[in-house]
Amino acid sequence: MVHLSADEKSAINAVWSKVNIENDGHDALTRLLVVFPWTQRYFSSFGNLSNVAAISGNAKVRAHGKKVLSAVDESIHHLDDIKKKKKKKKKKK
Repeated sequence: MVHLSADEKSAINAVWSKVNIENDGHDALTRLLVVFPWTQRYFSSFGNLSNVAAISGNAKVRAHGKKVLSAVDESIHHLDDIKKKKKKKKKKK
């Protein structure tokens, strides 16, 4: 396991505080699907991903981007006990 110093944790939190989970998650996933179109095969259930407008306007793309960054957010807020937090989530499922 990686042990982070107080300065490292502070830097991570400072950078992360600038992230807008919903918008940045949507933008990141949209960029992935546009720049690397072959990745669209993993998101076939999302419907029309045929062009930039379709991808950026897709509600499932927005929701999934938010879901991914929410998971990162959860981990960042539990830097001292990520493994423990992960185990608790698995038990809930």
